[in-house]
Amino acid sequence: MTQPTMNLRENSMTDVTIVDTPLPHQTQPNPPPRPQATDPLVRRAAAEAVLPDVIAWLGGHYKRREREHVISQLIEAMNPMAYGDGYAIARNLERFSMWDPDTQLVEVLDGDHVGEALREAVAEWVEANQIKPKLEIGAEVTFQKSKLDKGRSEPGTIVAIHADTAQYVVQTEEYLADSPSQRGKTCGYVVAFEAVEA
Repeated sequence: MTQPTMNLRENSMTDVTIVDTPLPHQTQPNPPPRPQATDPLVRRAAAEAVLPDVIAWLGGHYKRREREHVISQLIEAMNPMAYGDGYAIARNLERFSMWDPDTQLVEVLDGDHVGEALREAVAEWVEANQIKPKLEIGAEVTFQKSKLDKGRSEPGTIVAIHADTAQYVVQTEEYLADSPSQRGKTCGYVVAFEAVEA
C-alpha cells in the first residue's frame, strides 16, 4: 500500500511504501512475554513428550483416534501442583479421567516433563526474538526473589549468564550467608533477564 507524504525539505509530495505485514520475528526491546509453565503450548509439548510411553502402557486399550483425547487428559493431569511428580499426575488421571494407574504408569509419568518443555520453549523464544541479556558478570542488580515479594527488591551481583534461556545467576549477601562455600562460584538465584534491574 502506498500513501503520499510531504517531504519537508523540498516542500513536495512523495510516495512512501507502507508495509503492513508483520515482521518475521519480534526484536528487543519489546519481545512477546517469556513462555511460562502454565502456557497451553508448553503443557501440550510436555504431554506429547510422554505420550509414546503412555501409549505403550495403555497397550490394547489405546486407539489412534483417541490421541487428542489422551493428550487433553494428560494436560489436565499435569497441573502445576503435580509437575515432576508421576504419582500426583497418575492420581489426577484417576480422579479426573477415570484411569486405573499402576506403578508402571507412575514411573512413565515421573520426571520434569513440563520443565523440559518450558526450557525448550524459552530457548526457542530467545532465538526467535534475538534476545541477548545486556548486563555483564559482576554487574550489581536488584530483583524480586519471588512473585510473593512484590515491591521488595533484593540487591545482588550477577555471577553467570545463561544466554540460551536469557537468565542471570545472581548471588545475594543473604544467599552467601546461608551458603558461604558458594562465594566465587556460579551458583545463586536464576532470574529472567527482564526481571533484573541494574
